[in-house]
Amino acid sequence: MNQMLFLRINIFNIVILLYLITYSFYCLKYYLSKNNFIVFALFSLLHVIFGLVTEVTVNMPDCPVFINDICHILFFVFALAFCLELFKYSVNIVYPKNKTEIPTVVAYLISGIAILITSLSNIEYRHGNGTMYSAGVGPTICYGAACSMFIVSVFLLVFNHKKIQRHIVFALLPMTLVSFVFLIVQIFVPEFLFTGADITLVLIGAFFAIENPIGKFEDRANIDMDTHARNRNCYEKDFEKLKARIREDKIEYPLIYVICDLNGLKTVNDNYGHLEGDKLITTAAEILMEQLKDAQNVYRIGGDEFVALFEGVKISVVEEQIALVNVECEKASKNLVTPLTISIGYAVYTQGDDIEDVVRSADETMYANKDAYYKNKGLNRRKIKDSFNVIRDACTKMVRVNLTKDNFKIININLEEKKKETGFSEVFSEWVKGFADAGYVYQDDLELFNDNMNIDYLRNCFTSKKENVSFIYRRKYSGDFFKTFVEFIPADEYRDDNQIVFCYVKNLHQK
Repeated sequence: MNQMLFLRINIFNIVILLYLITYSFYCLKYYLSKNNFIVFALFSLLHVIFGLVTEVTVNMPDCPVFINDICHILFFVFALAFCLELFKYSVNIVYPKNKTEIPTVVAYLISGIAILITSLSNIEYRHGNGTMYSAGVGPTICYGAACSMFIVSVFLLVFNHKKIQRHIVFALLPMTLVSFVFLIVQIFVPEFLFTGADITLVLIGAFFAIENPIGKFEDRANIDMDTHARNRNCYEKDFEKLKARIREDKIEYPLIYVICDLNGLKTVNDNYGHLEGDKLITTAAEILMEQLKDAQNVYRIGGDEFVALFEGVKISVVEEQIALVNVECEKASKNLVTPLTISIGYAVYTQGDDIEDVVRSADETMYANKDAYYKNKGLNRRKIKDSFNVIRDACTKMVRVNLTKDNFKIININLEEKKKETGFSEVFSEWVKGFADAGYVYQDDLELFNDNMNIDYLRNCFTSKKENVSFIYRRKYSGDFFKTFVEFIPADEYRDDNQIVFCYVKNLHQK
């Protein structure tokens, strides 16, 4: 009787799982979601199927041992795979993406070792209350590894519920807690055989948490259907929430605002038609969403303008991902009517700043990069006859630097900065160090300044074909600190064996 009960439970679980998979695949497939619900569901289904199979084979006297063993090993493998996916999902919704790699690798290692031991060890089959069940070193280790990841997932959800979206908490947490109780019961009553039902319960919670069918309809108001990036409506709502979290000091530092704008879209529209222009936009959106992978979201806020928000991600990581955007744009250009290039600017929020000022700083950096792009192409985008003189006069400082020889030529500078008291030196790297040591860099920005002005870093950036290096820091002018924009751009005569670049410095407070 007990065997028939277990079989009925597993058949019922299979029906539920097949329904959820079918609904998810056919009804929600038009949403470009990065979730892994289908993976969750397939592991669940395979675990339940092999649960049903092993319930038959373990109680069948004539069943060959090796078939019974293989079915049980697959039963354990899919249970472990499901718990691994649950663990990864829990870690990813609790922690920033740059902090998930180590725990994920550890979980994979534990899972691999457990599966290896289970495959190599002898599986014992014992008589229980109404049914036989598997035991031994392998099953114990596999079950222990799966339970460990499951328990950690539960604790992550419980202790971090305030950080998680409400629909995920309400959908997933109750199911995981109920399943957690059943798992504890099975430790003391092995023939309880409830793991298939456990996983089904969790998957139901995962369905509403990940697929969120109700939320899909809300997404239609928040997703740009042409590019599948978040739209301006979503950006404005999220930005208001961000400002509220800033006021409550509930953000993770650093908070980095990145703004991106396509170059030459109007020319493409005028010369090749709007279909080619749209192709340029959608290609750019795909690249931005793929390469700015640690961004919380990528938003299309205008026709060819995108914004990405990074929270709790190192500046160096953001810069690497921005560099990858440029690399992928170059690759994608082979299939477009014109080379795809994107002007990108970013600014870092520091505690006490006005977030609107950060947005303006990022915007200014982006437009400075856009101007540099057109200047390098020999175009006078703003119809200024003498662009070089205008740029020179607008800059607080303009220097022609030879990174290879570590020297420089001054084009525009305040003469007060050439004094020894300001750290001045004829050697560029020594001048940078002396300038920082003299107290001209705001203390909280010293690391940012030293990292970006390091001559080896600059050499490597331009050797790797980076178009520019730019950042914003706070420096002292007449006793007060103001935000200052710094950008390095290769000169026309730049070569990898003779790295000549222009360094532009602009006091953003200066009118």
